[in-house]
Amino acid sequence: MILFLALEIPTTMIVRFFSLAKSFVPRLPPQTRLSIYFILLSFFASLVPSYVLFLFAVDQTLDSTGRKLASVAAVAALQIDGDLHARVQGTGSDYDAIMEQMRRILHVNTDQSIVHVYSLRKAPPEDDGEVRETEFAVDSAKVSDFPWLAPEDIAPYGKRYCLDEGMKSAFRGIPGSTANLYRNGCGVWRTGYAPIRTRDGTVDAVLCIDGSVLDEDQRLLELRNLCQALVLSAMVIAFFFSLLAGRWLIPRL
Repeated sequence: MILFLALEIPTTMIVRFFSLAKSFVPRLPPQTRLSIYFILLSFFASLVPSYVLFLFAVDQTLDSTGRKLASVAAVAALQIDGDLHARVQGTGSDYDAIMEQMRRILHVNTDQSIVHVYSLRKAPPEDDGEVRETEFAVDSAKVSDFPWLAPEDIAPYGKRYCLDEGMKSAFRGIPGSTANLYRNGCGVWRTGYAPIRTRDGTVDAVLCIDGSVLDEDQRLLELRNLCQALVLSAMVIAFFFSLLAGRWLIPRL
């Protein structure tokens, strides 16, 4: 879907460009016109496959990181006592016990890619009966985990939060993740979601795993730079080739 939407090209702009070129290029000397044609041809011939390659890589990265975090969240949710979590109605011994279970999930994260574990419940429906937000049930974060945060920034029980498609999937019992990467001053992140179930199978809440995807983002940046270099190299080669071809062809025309 991402690839399909990104390949929708504004045809009106392309038509205008070629109409302007049609009126301007014929006034130039033959060798200059030949150079322009070669450069334009090489530009589009290298731009389109490079653009498609980059979008394909983005699509594959989003798919792989999303599946990875959803799987991690699903396994981590099995470590949470669903019946105990269902009894959490604010801070207290039950809250602290669930928080400790979440902290253990962080401690077994050997590569430090998981940085935040918390749970969300659906907020009460709005006047039209639709649920559009969630509420924090348990937030395992401590100020020592995020030195840049103030103590009041740690989400208290009941704090309202968004409800995205990945969360909706987890509330239906299917692990999911955020649709895209998101950035802040601390890095590049993505979140995996999985249902926290009670003993009878009821989904009480969604376990959320915030994971760092800085390495994946860096690989995409390197690929983008490579694609840009390929396009630029093709244009430079086409320019010199057009000069040689112009010297050979123009006298014979």
